[in-house]
Amino acid sequence: MRTVALYEMLFGVLTLVGGIMGYVSAGSIISLSAGIVAGLIIIMSALSMQKGSRSAVWVEMIVSIALLAQFGRKFFFEEGTAFMPAGLMSILSIISLLLLVIILVQPKERKRIF
Repeated sequence: MRTVALYEMLFGVLTLVGGIMGYVSAGSIISLSAGIVAGLIIIMSALSMQKGSRSAVWVEMIVSIALLAQFGRKFFFEEGTAFMPAGLMSILSIISLLLLVIILVQPKERKRIF
């Protein structure tokens, strides 16, 4: 679970940076606010996942599905959409969902003695 939590932290940081880049390049306040909110939720849930929280996995899954729905729709169904940011966020969301499903299928982690 800890390795997936590290990926999720990277995913959260990339979401934050993407929201800031969207604001700088296009002047979109919605991109900035959505990037900051989604990025912070992902990072906070990843920190909880490192401590073994199973509910944080569900929060991560909901946010990843929402990001995939938003960016996947733009990348796969709208014509003329560039790879950056819609394609990259779609791929990162798909990887995140796959890793989270793997965690949910596994039994709960045992406490480490040392």
